[in-house]
Amino acid sequence: MVNLHNDSNIGMEAELMRKGWKKWHQLHGMVNIGLAFILLLLLLVLSTRVVLRVDLNKASLYALSPRSHALLDQLERPIDLTVLFQEEHTLFEDLNNLLQEYQSASQMIRINWVDPVKDPAKTEFLAVAYELREAQVLVLDDGEQQRFIRAAEMMDVEPVDGADRYRMVGFRGEQMISTAITELIEGSRPKIYFLQGHGELSLSRDSGRRSISELRSMLHRRAIDAVSLTIRGNISIPDDADAVVVAGPTQQLSVGAVEALERYLNRSGRLLILQDAFRESGLEPMMRRWGIAVQSGIVMDPEKTLRGREVNVERFGEHPICRGLNSVVQLSLPSAILPASQRDAVEETDQYSVSPLLLSSDLSWLEVSVQSGVAFFNEINGDLRGPLPMGLAIERGAEQGLDVEIASSRLVVLGDSDFISNNHLMGANGDFFIRCTEWLVDRDQVIDMAPRMVSEVRLPLTPVTMRNLFCWLVVGLPLLVLICGVIMGWRRRC
Repeated sequence: MVNLHNDSNIGMEAELMRKGWKKWHQLHGMVNIGLAFILLLLLLVLSTRVVLRVDLNKASLYALSPRSHALLDQLERPIDLTVLFQEEHTLFEDLNNLLQEYQSASQMIRINWVDPVKDPAKTEFLAVAYELREAQVLVLDDGEQQRFIRAAEMMDVEPVDGADRYRMVGFRGEQMISTAITELIEGSRPKIYFLQGHGELSLSRDSGRRSISELRSMLHRRAIDAVSLTIRGNISIPDDADAVVVAGPTQQLSVGAVEALERYLNRSGRLLILQDAFRESGLEPMMRRWGIAVQSGIVMDPEKTLRGREVNVERFGEHPICRGLNSVVQLSLPSAILPASQRDAVEETDQYSVSPLLLSSDLSWLEVSVQSGVAFFNEINGDLRGPLPMGLAIERGAEQGLDVEIASSRLVVLGDSDFISNNHLMGANGDFFIRCTEWLVDRDQVIDMAPRMVSEVRLPLTPVTMRNLFCWLVVGLPLLVLICGVIMGWRRRC
């Protein structure tokens, strides 16, 4: 009897213990679920505040350059970027990926996508508000100013062999967008004056082979105004000139024009001179005082020419103008632009730097005189062995003190002018000239944004490889699955 009672007590105690453990497990599970929910909530909150981005693409086609990041950090007011593009457009995916990078880098960038076909009402409103005449355009608006970028300006194309179409080989999205943002921050467009009246290249479209109207359009797309300038008498360079270009004069400049240019250069001016071979511009003494000697003759480079007249420049100097430049600049019968000797150059007390921009190959030479139409290296006649600089950049006088910063004077001299004419504006010719002007007007932050090259990835599949792939994928894999199924069914029956 006692044993039965004790057994029942033990059973009751065991049951109570099981119920207690069950409640404890339920409570423990609820606590775990609560902690997991709190942890998930914290992760969600952190994900909205902390963004970790990793670029796993070797080409980094959309990764922003440090210059663009520095530019976005300068934004003080938001910029609304309206993308008026169809989804079927070639650049749609590229723009989408690139603009995500801009939006992630700065909260000041606000992006609005509008499809011209799917949203005609919104498209018509934008066309009236911004006076747009075409779709496939980006509109940047900071509330006070607007800038427009067309699709054609954001890509480099080349014809496809054997087909009546073009393919994109370079994407200039970052270059064009960052340039437009730079202009919005600056609030004004740089003005560059092109000297006229001495046979220089003309900005007019009807000037035949001596026209640079296409270059003028390129400058306009980069938010730079190109204006003609004629100097008569002792007239000075206009005060609103951000830079002056003397593009290949065929006649000597007057004394008054040379003095006006030198006065302008001495007071922190910016000057670009295109000096053709065997041409005397009258600027030679001034250039020598600035550390540049134009050597008479033509640079011959048999390693970098096809017709004997041009030099395909692929070697560039270490200078911001040349940073990121990886295309060919083609000069026509260029002259050598050499650093002058120290005794003939500017005084040693002046702080100045001389940097080569364009260099010929090791097999080149300066042909001082061409006899019987045949060019060959002859050291006795004064020919100079290469490599030779065909362009130099000079910077002088940058000083800072007592809360006053004195801007530097900048001078660029190139040994050819034809390379920017309408008939020769090919390859990297226009890009290199614009780089020179951007350096002159202190747009260094956009110079190194070279177009991202778009490459096609093709698998070299031979007929044998295609047949093997067909056998493995179309026949082999289904047959393997069938065999496995048969084996599994047989094993289950056994």
